[in-house]
Amino acid sequence: MRTTGCTGRWQMINVLQVQVWLQRQLFLAQARVQLYEILLLQLRNRRGVDTALENIREVYSKGGTRSNAHTQLASEALAALADNRPGHRIEDVLRRWLPSNEAALLHTGLRTGALESSLEQAIVTARTFAVIRSATLQCIAYPLFFLALMAGIVGTFSSEVMPVLLKIVPESRLTGPLAFMHGLSQVVNTYGLLILLSGLAVMALIAWSLPDYTAGGRRFLDKLPPWSVYRTLQGAAFLTNMGSLMKAQVNQAESLLILQGFASPWLQQRIAATRRELAGGASFGEALSRTGYGFPSEDAIAHIRLLVIGDGAAEALARFGEWWIGEAARQVALITLLIKAFCLLTMLMFIITMALAIETLQSLLSLPA
Repeated sequence: MRTTGCTGRWQMINVLQVQVWLQRQLFLAQARVQLYEILLLQLRNRRGVDTALENIREVYSKGGTRSNAHTQLASEALAALADNRPGHRIEDVLRRWLPSNEAALLHTGLRTGALESSLEQAIVTARTFAVIRSATLQCIAYPLFFLALMAGIVGTFSSEVMPVLLKIVPESRLTGPLAFMHGLSQVVNTYGLLILLSGLAVMALIAWSLPDYTAGGRRFLDKLPPWSVYRTLQGAAFLTNMGSLMKAQVNQAESLLILQGFASPWLQQRIAATRRELAGGASFGEALSRTGYGFPSEDAIAHIRLLVIGDGAAEALARFGEWWIGEAARQVALITLLIKAFCLLTMLMFIITMALAIETLQSLLSLPA
């Protein structure tokens, strides 16, 4: 009986863990912005952070009868503020629930007492990155849709048309577009599954490489999409967060250390190199340049070397970060447009080939055997 009770408790724990994991994965930009706005409104009404979080937990749980992302995050944040043990600190909670750039902003606000300003910036960041993420998904979805459509057409041609055709016309008489369609059908029939699995593997490898690949070849990849877009996005978030920390009177070395704690392995590598150069006596802009990574970009580094001179450097850096986010959005929009144009052109050529193949087929069928 005791064993049965233990098993039941473990099953309950596993179910709760899965539920919380799903809540974290589905805690998208719209829900995060809603939470930030509610928290910001309460802070402006002179409520403390603890009180604001307790109110959020109480209201969204409907008196403790419901569990959702808002209530779970509020509960974990309250526990972390009271506990503060390694692994249970507020930065650990933020890192688990939020994108790294938003987590760094809110941690900065809590650390410096400027949480209202950090929440305002997090709202702008979440909305902007949501637009960019939507455009990025379009970049991925368009080629996949057209490939699936073309594969379906070729598959139908292969399974329905070619077997009947080859009973009437010898394979040796297939020429031009019809021969091309026949060859394409054979490739799909023979290697279709392998091509599909290879494509999925390449996509998974690219997704892994964006935040995690740090070997020497990454410097070259950073010049090509999608790695160049990732570099621009991370650079924009990095500059915005640096500006926020510096505005809160946190020195550059400590600001870099804070951001490194929230960064992906790729970004950690660049921040660590910048910290080494900064410790060697270089200015912030010079430190970024000397790393050799070209992060955020060579043009951005040139602007930064001018912006961090004199008074108002922190404000200027934050504004430049916001502008750089817009630049990232423009890059993604341009890439999306080019991909759409390429897909449409490819589809048009494929339709023309199909039409010519059908015309060739009609000509063959009209000839005497």
